Amino acid sequence: MPQISDDEMMQRIDTVRDKYRDLFHRQPGLTGIGAGITLDSDGDAAGPLGIIIWTRKLIDQSALPPEDRIPDCLDGIPVQFIEGQWKRRLTSLDGNSGKGR
Repeated sequence: MPQISDDEMMQRIDTVRDKYRDLFHRQPGLTGIGAGITLDSDGDAAGPLGIIIWTRKLIDQSALPPEDRIPDCLDGIPVQFIEGQWKRRLTSLDGNSGKGR
């Protein structure tokens, strides 16, 4: 597969996010939906670009009705759940956190 730019990837993410917006809004405790760099296991912005879903509490998707479950990937775009209140992250695409700005 040819490499695409970050701008093109963000456009794809926006399209997929809009396509599945109703599904996202059926998530219990939803606090926000965003797009950006996914987090690694240490909580650092180090993963691929994807859809980020914030919820008050992480819920095992298998506990939800099948029509409300969100897989780890939608139309080739990674999906990540984060427990907590939505907040704008100031991490740029090059991995700089923007702290102190």
